Amino acid sequence: MNILFVDDQTYVLSSIMTGVNWRAEGFASVFTATSAAAAKELFQKHPIDILVTDIEMPGEDGLSLLTWVREQGYDTACILLTSHADFFYAQQAIGLGVIDYVVQPAKSEDILRAVNRAKNKLSTKDMNRPAEVESAFTIAAKNMNLKSCFENWPSSEIIASFPHLLTERLEELNQFHFYSTPEDHLTVCYLHILNWRTLPLAPPDFIQKLQGITEQQIPDPTIIYFTNENCFFMIICADADTDMEKKLTAIRETAASKIRCSFRLFFAEATFQTVRDTMTALTRFDVLRDNDVNVNIAYPYRLPEDQVAELSHTTSEPTEDQMTEIRDYIVRNLSEPITRTQIADALFLSPAQISAVIKKYQDMGCKEYITQLKMNYARELLRAGKTRISNVASLCGYDSFSYFSKVYKDTFGITPREEKKGQE
Repeated sequence: MNILFVDDQTYVLSSIMTGVNWRAEGFASVFTATSAAAAKELFQKHPIDILVTDIEMPGEDGLSLLTWVREQGYDTACILLTSHADFFYAQQAIGLGVIDYVVQPAKSEDILRAVNRAKNKLSTKDMNRPAEVESAFTIAAKNMNLKSCFENWPSSEIIASFPHLLTERLEELNQFHFYSTPEDHLTVCYLHILNWRTLPLAPPDFIQKLQGITEQQIPDPTIIYFTNENCFFMIICADADTDMEKKLTAIRETAASKIRCSFRLFFAEATFQTVRDTMTALTRFDVLRDNDVNVNIAYPYRLPEDQVAELSHTTSEPTEDQMTEIRDYIVRNLSEPITRTQIADALFLSPAQISAVIKKYQDMGCKEYITQLKMNYARELLRAGKTRISNVASLCGYDSFSYFSKVYKDTFGITPREEKKGQE
């Protein structure tokens, strides 16, 4: 079996190639290309079983390459890499028979997981079942777009000043056949999976199964999407009436037996004007439950209106405490790829607030600040002289040593090897 990786950024290809032993994963040949034109040449010279391609490339992009692959009659399993989730891209990719959609920056194991799914499709000769392939793909793509939509949903305070923003967000939801008006009432549920009694399901599979269970209890339109770790939001276009708690109890009990997992379930009433505030409050309440294990509550738990108001309160003016929290989060996670959205989720702030705080106290962008802290840590390790250079790259969250070296030289003017050699 052969695989081809296409990306116009060489450091991304380097990271993919060094992050996984592809031959050990069963690939006889592993090819790379930095453009669609180069990829086409490889297709004409070698049989390509799996194609992993970036979408956003200068000149001919990844979707154009996929269109050509299909026009030529190649029965290649295709996986997309992209730096952002986009509904337009997702819709086009579905029509081209794409199996998976990986958002960058992605860990090596994320790409390997997608590739293994493609291998399984090929080995079981399941490529001719487009309905199931499309279903798996659309769930993953839909999730990424919903997550992006609600992460950028304005607070009630902002909507009061700029009502058109709510209209724009509701138009986005229409793309997912969730037709609503600003006056509709909602029940917002927060699910935190606590344990599995079998192998954990991937988020798209969990969403699909939970959607089926929910539809048996609640006929109203429902949105379910994955946030991070083991947490999900379920947004039901219905009041939290007297029967809602009973319905949610049934959903939780059915999931325990059919999906074989248990989860906390908090819920609260909201409108589309207050949905962002309510989601913030539910997320914060979950953290409080982690920190206060002595408090016992029954699930599902309805969050009272006054508690929602208290927990959803945020300060728009950047503060030194926020800057400290941001720095501490980055320092604790230096060995991982870190994004602005991840920081925002962890600290219950908006991505825009994260940027505003860093700009005020560090006079730089979020990505630049993350890189600065990573490089300072790398310099400390290199100067201490006790850690191999390749391990330093990994400890700073870089899969690709060559890219790590480039960033280090751009930052300090010398390579990591030169830094380490200077301490000998």
